[in-house]
Amino acid sequence: MSADYRKAFLDAIAADRYDVVARRAYADWLDENGFDDEAAEQRKWTPARQEAEDWLRNLAEQMGLTYEDVIQAGHDWFRDEQHFIQEGTERARYVMSESNNIELFWRHWQTITEVEAPTDRQGQPFSCTC
Repeated sequence: MSADYRKAFLDAIAADRYDVVARRAYADWLDENGFDDEAAEQRKWTPARQEAEDWLRNLAEQMGLTYEDVIQAGHDWFRDEQHFIQEGTERARYVMSESNNIELFWRHWQTITEVEAPTDRQGQPFSCTC
């Protein structure tokens, strides 16, 4: 029976990823059924966090990278200002050079990682071997 409830909540969330009520109800259900860690993760969700994740996933797809690679690129940049190298294509640099993508990258990256990215350190974390 609990698998049916979980599926119903996940289906509702999949139908509208921005549905705050469904997320909160799901978090309550998770708590009531002993899934405390997962409930805590659901409670961290906000529409801004979903927007940030969607934007970063779209960026990753445009650059031919994984979402995890895009997140790691930000961490690598702050650790030692090392570029994430994408072999054989200028796609990463092209995508990041469009409009205000670097600014948006850092804003969304901070939302997802909860790591502050000081403006003076927000450089271009992607490069290519072109």
